[in-house]
Amino acid sequence: MADKKAVTLPSLAALEDIPTGLKYLTLPEGVLELIEVVFNILGFILVTVDPNTFEEDSFWHYQAAAAAFAAITGVLIILYMTGIVHKIKIPWSLMEVVYCCLACLLMLVVASHLIVNAHGSAIVYVACVMGFIVAVAYLIEVGFAVRAWKRSIIAETLRMVEAHNNINVNVENSL
Repeated sequence: MADKKAVTLPSLAALEDIPTGLKYLTLPEGVLELIEVVFNILGFILVTVDPNTFEEDSFWHYQAAAAAFAAITGVLIILYMTGIVHKIKIPWSLMEVVYCCLACLLMLVVASHLIVNAHGSAIVYVACVMGFIVAVAYLIEVGFAVRAWKRSIIAETLRMVEAHNNINVNVENSL
């Protein structure tokens, strides 16, 4: 007979414990999201105040991407701070993985397109650097989102095991 080893599983509460309110902003994910919003807004403003803004499409593309990503990330911050993500049962972490990958890729593309068409404008170069910083922040957030996605899969598995164990206990008690 083979030796049986006890397997210690993490508690369900530990896997699902994500702080809400201002405590969310102290987590690495919250800090990254704040950086993304602030740098997107600053990049948008810098490109907007450049006098050559209307000469190239790359300026408009950067402005649209920066504004959209700042707004979406801002909404995500609000959803996490208010705890709405815990009440609506959809795969938030998987959606964040997809969103952050797309945001990273698109910010790299629009910042690269803009830097090629900057025509020596220092303001635009600074905006491009901010775009690249935002892309790196989104890339780092992908790692956190993948980790959260794995934790959610483990938590769902533990829920199913607990439900199965409760069914077996109820069946044994009824016999």
